[in-house]
Amino acid sequence: MLTTTAAFFGGIVLVVLSAIYAAVNPRPLVSGIVRLVPPEGRRHAEHILCRLRTSWLGWLKGTAVDMVLTGALTYAALTVLGIEHALVFALLTGLFEIVPYLGPILAAIPPVLYALTQSVELALLTLAVYTLIQQIEGNVIVPLVMSKAVQLHPALLAIGVVVIGQLFGLMGVLLAVPILTALVVLVQELWVLPREDPGHGWQRRTDDVARADGGTQARVSSAVS
Repeated sequence: MLTTTAAFFGGIVLVVLSAIYAAVNPRPLVSGIVRLVPPEGRRHAEHILCRLRTSWLGWLKGTAVDMVLTGALTYAALTVLGIEHALVFALLTGLFEIVPYLGPILAAIPPVLYALTQSVELALLTLAVYTLIQQIEGNVIVPLVMSKAVQLHPALLAIGVVVIGQLFGLMGVLLAVPILTALVVLVQELWVLPREDPGHGWQRRTDDVARADGGTQARVSSAVS
């Protein structure tokens, strides 16, 4: 159990640090991926990667705002209840917000158990407070902050977290939002937009390259003649 927990939190740290690095300094990663694409599709590939970076930056910013707001609400509520170490529990709650939907449930366990050592009534009040905060987060913070930051409907987020969590376990739950945003961008760029506009995407880039090559050949032929 301890090993699993340590691996889970280690995965959280690794994912966050990797996401921050990729968002702040994307050029090495982008250049490496673009080189795997044929020359005629590289401009479109760069465009897709740019959209992915924007979506993941939105996820990071939305997560940060969610963590701060939820942590602040938790600290205020636990302080009113007179729970000792309210700041520690609030920080823990904020950190667990990185795990969609499951995080708030896990974050409520330590303070409720701590309150239970003092009285059953205090434990029930603490549980009620966390339930209320979770409702505020799910119905106010997430729709206003996270869904706008990543441009995904809250219902899609909820369903996606469950499905990806079932497929990939705890790490899937952690990575559900960036995976969903990536899937939405890829489906739009590789399927929806090319069907709505045949000139969009790879084919347009290919036509541009063909026209450029044709123009170059024409200029060469004219110069020779």
